[in-house]
Amino acid sequence: MGIFDVGAGFELAGSSGSDRNIIRNLKVAYARSSPSTTRSLSIPGTSDYNRIYDLRIANHTSSSGNKALEIAGQGNLVSRANISNVKGEALSLSGTAQKNIVTQLIATHTTDAGVYLSGAVSSNIVMNLTTVNNTYNGIYFASGVYNKNHFVSSVIANVDKGIQANSGTTGSENVFRDLYIANYGSYSAEFSSGFNGISSAGYFLDGSVGCAAGGFDLCSAGAWYSNGGDLTNAFIGEIGESSSVLSTLAAWLHLDSWARSWGKSGPFPESSLRGIATSDFQVWDWRPKDGQVLHNRSYGGTSPNGPLNLSGMSCASQTVSPTDYIDMTDGLGLKILRNAIEIDGDGRGNDNSLCESGEDCVWSPHIGAYQGEGPLSEGYCTVDDGADPGLDGIRVFTYQSPI
Repeated sequence: MGIFDVGAGFELAGSSGSDRNIIRNLKVAYARSSPSTTRSLSIPGTSDYNRIYDLRIANHTSSSGNKALEIAGQGNLVSRANISNVKGEALSLSGTAQKNIVTQLIATHTTDAGVYLSGAVSSNIVMNLTTVNNTYNGIYFASGVYNKNHFVSSVIANVDKGIQANSGTTGSENVFRDLYIANYGSYSAEFSSGFNGISSAGYFLDGSVGCAAGGFDLCSAGAWYSNGGDLTNAFIGEIGESSSVLSTLAAWLHLDSWARSWGKSGPFPESSLRGIATSDFQVWDWRPKDGQVLHNRSYGGTSPNGPLNLSGMSCASQTVSPTDYIDMTDGLGLKILRNAIEIDGDGRGNDNSLCESGEDCVWSPHIGAYQGEGPLSEGYCTVDDGADPGLDGIRVFTYQSPI
């Protein structure tokens, strides 16, 4: 499904909202016009439990207040989304948005934050996020109340701030886990005094805050905190200018990988790359570059992951094991396997993209949004823990070609 070069976006609406829709391969490209709409895709507060897979938004523009993807309802899922070169924010969680799940989101070259939260937003999960070269912040909390939101396995490479909670924000039990923040201009993380009860675990690289600044506990067990790190060369990046093919709709909507996007041509990262592109178009590839710090690495990113044994036996690896899970029982009631994504549409699980007991999943070996694509392996390994029945009966496959 494609919406291209028109003056209106796509909204799941109706007199009583629009619930339980399944949408696949939605492409919204406002490439060469200036529409008045401020949303490319809107899921308002009256629309719940929708599932959207493989979303692409590019070159959306409006006069002000633009949000490429806005979610204000509850229980919605967005999986595999690429949002690039929009005027405004890439993802907005607003109003009373709660218990929404966003997985594998790439947000690049926007004129505002990659992820923007406002209102009374609670119990949402943003997992496998790559937000790069966006204006102001990778993740921004505007004045509001935020409780029990989870950000897991995220890459933030902005020239301003990584994460910021503005003055006037309050909240508790928000969790940031497995973060890589680099190439920031002023702060990697900045929180207001009322934004308390924050915990972190996994890795937090290239940071410039103290152990407990604003309640952000970087010294808790399992937390990583170190200076250094540069993501300038971490992505495949520019793959050649192709302005001559932009006269066709197919060129904008169909790229060789969901992790590729059209944008401006120029050196990375620079502010001149942000916002809508009108000339000198360039294909950008946001897959991690082989041998660099995001590719085939987990946790601290200090060394490559070893291969999984796909003989049907226990995974028991450094990145996939029964004890390597995230417990989201704080209002979410979830226990999920780290470094794995549920395979949707296979009739075995609940298709929420989180790897839970009794499901088939695909290994996610990289840091950030992209984890591979294409055919799955024939073999698999298993995750079973008799001592912890909350995480059992999982089969983990791999992509035959993880890049």
